[in-house]
Amino acid sequence: ICEVSPRFLRPFAGTLGQAMVSVARAAPLATATRCMAVEFLLTLAENASGMFRKERAVVAATVAMALALLCEAGNEPDAQWAERPEAAALEEDEGGRLACVGEEAVDRIARALGAKAVLPVAFAPQHIPALAADQDWRRRRAALLATGLAAEGCRLGMRAHLADIVRNLVVPRFGLRGSRLRVRAGLLGGLDGGAAGPCVVEAGGVLEHAPGAQA
Repeated sequence: ICEVSPRFLRPFAGTLGQAMVSVARAAPLATATRCMAVEFLLTLAENASGMFRKERAVVAATVAMALALLCEAGNEPDAQWAERPEAAALEEDEGGRLACVGEEAVDRIARALGAKAVLPVAFAPQHIPALAADQDWRRRRAALLATGLAAEGCRLGMRAHLADIVRNLVVPRFGLRGSRLRVRAGLLGGLDGGAAGPCVVEAGGVLEHAPGAQA
């Protein structure tokens, strides 16, 4: 219904949206069930973006849910993680699978709804900035990946904030010798986003002077 006739759901969009967010965030439920709830939200956003944007509470809850899933990476040692084939990691690690779903969700919701709807929520103090400052490496990694993913779908909207994003979210990760391997991988993933080129050019040389940037 979301794909073929999404307007049928217009009277129930807010209620259904909040219900699906609750299912997606319910840790006791099976991973497959949570993933189906995420897919419902993303498909509805992609096929009825105007209707979805009007449900501001659902937009905010969906973005927050996607970021939360992105934090659910596995906690195995870095060396072991680095050696595992991606397909095997997804099959064996439920947390890793959910993190991949969160990654896809951030990407698709940014592309579907655009900068005006997504960026104010994603970069609200309690979301990406809070994740970037957290002591848990999973949350720091999620902040960096989400920044790059949002940049792909909200490239024009990100330009006004590029210098601040690079200075406050990216640069602090360069000189962090104690940072987990996957935090650094998240940094590379973030820089590989659609706004990475303009980011380096427009941020006023911030990266050039970052600690460890020459390494």
